[in-house]
Order: sequence, then C-alpha cells, then structure tokens
Amino acid sequence: MALRKYLSRQTQLFWAPPGDVLPPDYLCFVIDETVEQMDFSSLPDRSKTLGHPVYAPRLLTKILFYRYTTGTFSSRVLIRARKEVLRFI
Repeated sequence: MALRKYLSRQTQLFWAPPGDVLPPDYLCFVIDETVEQMDFSSLPDRSKTLGHPVYAPRLLTKILFYRYTTGTFSSRVLIRARKEVLRFI
C-alpha cells in the first residue's frame, strides 16, 4: 500500500496557524515534537506498493498518543473531534 502525503506543518487550511491560537507548550505540540524525533526506519517502506494509500505511521502515532493522554478512547468522539477541535487537527 502506498502512503498518503503527510505534511505536519501544513497551515493553508486554517484561518490562523495552530501555533498562533494555542499556547506553545500545549500537549499536542509536545506530542508532535516527540513523535517527530522517533525513529520509524524499522517499518517497511510502503511508498511504492499498490492499493489505496494508507496514513503515515507518524500521523497515526501522534493521534494515538494524543487520544490516550487526553482520555479520548471512543472512536466516534475521535472522529467528531478531528473535524471540530483545533487541538486534534
């Protein structure tokens, strides 16, 4: 499976960058920096395989870390939050 394009610093979709709205020491930024420093080289390279593109492992790891540290265990709550809550976006 191919990987979907993932830009962790994308700001074109927002009226203001999240860093301007949320405090710099907010939990989502701490998790973002922590996961960016992790080594994902042991995972297989899926960029040239056939099929529908999958999400980047870094993105999924960030989502899992954030949802568990905030106590968001419900998938339905997570799906709703990723569309409505800036810290999940």
